[in-house]
Amino acid sequence: QDSRHLLELINEVLDISKIEAGRLELHNEAIDFSVCVGEVLAGIQPQAIAKNIQLENRNTFTGLLYADRLRIKEILYNLLSNAIKFTSNGGLVWIESIADESFLRVTVGDNGIGIPLEEQAAIFETFYQAGNTTSGVREGTGLGLPITKKLVELHGGRIWVESQPGQGSRFMVILPLQGR
Repeated sequence: QDSRHLLELINEVLDISKIEAGRLELHNEAIDFSVCVGEVLAGIQPQAIAKNIQLENRNTFTGLLYADRLRIKEILYNLLSNAIKFTSNGGLVWIESIADESFLRVTVGDNGIGIPLEEQAAIFETFYQAGNTTSGVREGTGLGLPITKKLVELHGGRIWVESQPGQGSRFMVILPLQGR
């Protein structure tokens, strides 16, 4: 587990370095978004089980998204992992989506501890760490959300959060269906 954590940290530092240097290239292709969601949920399920968190797949989009498959999965994994990290034992985390003719809107939500309004913009800044997780300690590097934001923007999309302390959080991502 420590080795896996160290590998994640190294990969985050490498990703942010490539992004900031303008050297991260997307490999866009037509991908089945629902398959990506399923794979990410399967990979993150052990974290949810460890905290007795109900993980719901409310994804209704069954079409194709023109995007970098690996990076879309990274976006979803980062958002779902954070939702689990900041949700108390026995809580609820979900992913849902809705598409119109040109955009896909993805929401990752939870009924966790929430984020104060004054911290909501800062959470997307490099190395910023929100308050303590449900375990009572700060976890991670403060790179997950900045990387996620940059990856969303590289795809021509945008990301934002709606949250209130004690009420949970909802991270919304808008992505163009046909890519940039």
